[in-house]
Parts: sequence; structure tokens; C-alpha cells
Amino acid sequence: MINLRGGLGNQIIQISYAMQSGGVAVVNTNATLLRAQLKDVDQVQYRDKPLINYLFGGIRKLLSLIKSRAVDVNLFNVSDGYFQYGDISNLLPKKLKKHLIDQIIIDSDIDIDIDIVMHIRGGDYLVGKSKNIYETCGRRYFLTALNKSLTILNKEKVNIFIVTNDKDYCSSILADIFDSYNHNIHFYYKDEWSDFSLIYRSKIAIISNSTFSLTARMLNSKGITFAPKKWFKSESKLTAPFY
Repeated sequence: MINLRGGLGNQIIQISYAMQSGGVAVVNTNATLLRAQLKDVDQVQYRDKPLINYLFGGIRKLLSLIKSRAVDVNLFNVSDGYFQYGDISNLLPKKLKKHLIDQIIIDSDIDIDIDIVMHIRGGDYLVGKSKNIYETCGRRYFLTALNKSLTILNKEKVNIFIVTNDKDYCSSILADIFDSYNHNIHFYYKDEWSDFSLIYRSKIAIISNSTFSLTARMLNSKGITFAPKKWFKSESKLTAPFY
């Protein structure tokens, strides 16, 4: 059994981890926490056992405090954690990939090629505990990846979609990067699954150190993805999910 936690990307990785054990994967969650797109996955059963959730969550946090870094826990056939440290490139099972791809949304409002999607994460990454864990993807990273993307596409007019949860931060690091002649810019921020679908569908994606956009691109075997090498700050003692 695995305790399900976090947002869509975290849940995809946690369910993948449970499915990799073989047979039926048992996931401990509740209906309000489980993302709609993850319901009715083959070989997955869902349980609602709050006591197990709280108990093992507490054990994980205690061990993390003792070791001064985030840890994953596997005790008594119960797993609790995020399971995204180190190489996870082959973590997603084929059945789960197909299940998710079959639900990808084709936005009828978009009638142009999706050349580049830039996923820029600000907001909660810049405050509280997160700012001491995650590296900040700044202007230099996005500019370098954008220039490489434009070279690959080799098009006169490029359609660029920007997905962000923090438009102010996004605007500050992208100031003066684009020009109206060569770049057709669209800010895109709808619901969670629409954003996920857009990132998945893009020819090229420039992602932040975000499990959300990482899992979207793990479903796309033909597209090109730029991701930061430094996912976590060195003091976090965490290893990036090399994909």
C-alpha cells in the first residue's frame, strides 16, 4: 500500500511506484484527494484508511527531521513518500501512460501549432520551506533553453505558450526576451488537466523543476524537453529525478 500525497505529478509518480511492485497496487487515499484522471486505472485499488495515512506520514516526517533531509519510507508493506529522487525515466508503467494519454484534452480554442511551451513555476516555490529545497529557474535558464529551441525549430514565426502559476514572477524573468515579429506569445493558465495536456502536446517543452510538467513530458516520447540539471538545492541533500 502506498499513501497518496501532493498534486497531480506527485500522484502519478506514487501510483507508478506502487504499480511497479507487480500485481494489484493498493493506494491509500480519499475521493477528494485523488485526481479525477487517476481513477479507474487498471491494476490499482483504492482504500481510505486515514489512520495509516497519518501514522506513516508522521513516521516519514520524523525520520526526515532526524536525517535533515526528505526521505521515503517503506515499512510493513506500507510506502510513504514522493519517490522522485534519482532516475525515474522508466518508472511510469505502459498501462498508466495509455490511461493518461487517452484523457489528454485537445483545446478547441487553440487553432495554431503548439511549437514551444514554457512552464514557469513561481508562487509557492519562492516562499516557506520550498525556497530552501528547490533551485530557482531564472531568466538565464529559460533564455538558454529558448534559444536552443528556436534553433531546432528553425521557423520564422514561432508559437510560444507560457504556462505559469505566478504571472508576476514570469513577467519579471521574461522581460524583453521575446519580439513581436518572430514570436507569437500566449499566456495559458486554465485548469490543472488543460495545462497538463498542453505541456504534453507541445513539440518542445521548457519545464521548471516541477513534477507536474515532468510527468506530462514523460508521456510524450516524440517531443523534445528541456529541464534544469539542478532540481534541488545542494543543502536539501536530494537527487534530481534525471529524466
